[in-house]
Amino acid sequence: MYRKAAKFVATRYGTLVVGDFDMSNIARKPSPPDENDDDAKIKQNATARANRVLAAVSTLRDAMNHCMLS
Repeated sequence: MYRKAAKFVATRYGTLVVGDFDMSNIARKPSPPDENDDDAKIKQNATARANRVLAAVSTLRDAMNHCMLS
């Protein structure tokens, strides 16, 4: 699926600009909550982490880089 999306982008656009940032910083778990945080916020963070893995953004990024260089 990502390869098809990357091919579409590569054929439609001549240039791909990707920010140079370390994705591992985004993947880090937040520090342990303090007593002022509520359970809903903690659950939302867990859901966001799960969605990050399901989306595999780095795979899409790699596929786009590959298609643009080919």
